[in-house]
Amino acid sequence: MRLEGSIGTGLSCVVADRHPEMLESLALLLEHEGFTVVGKASTGRDAVRFLETRQPDLLVLDLRLGAMTGIDVARAAARLGLTGAIVLHTSEATPKLVREALDAGVGGIAREAVPPTSLLKAIAAAVARELYIDPAFGDPLPGSGQ
Repeated sequence: MRLEGSIGTGLSCVVADRHPEMLESLALLLEHEGFTVVGKASTGRDAVRFLETRQPDLLVLDLRLGAMTGIDVARAAARLGLTGAIVLHTSEATPKLVREALDAGVGGIAREAVPPTSLLKAIAAAVARELYIDPAFGDPLPGSGQ
């Protein structure tokens, strides 16, 4: 699957997922979309280590990353001065989780699914500095119009 145009041409990214097969699939997908994958992590701590030495244009995070969550990694990215886009992919999105993610600087929240349409839409929006929350989650922020 490819979005119209290459959304990642010339952009670097770090991807983190606790499942090795998903991590490799995400990295291949991102490379297919034109991104240069500069780091792959299977834990939140490993993702933060990458962020200490790299300033990627995009960070794609699984919600669950061992002792840390993707939201914890997003907070660490903010503390480290990361200015790149952050996308979280998850199978759940409660209003509390969405609020925490947005407060942590996440710009896209995608539903884990095959094909990865939601993830690609979230990435495109986040890179464009727009907000994307997968509509499959319903209205995670009641009254927000989101």
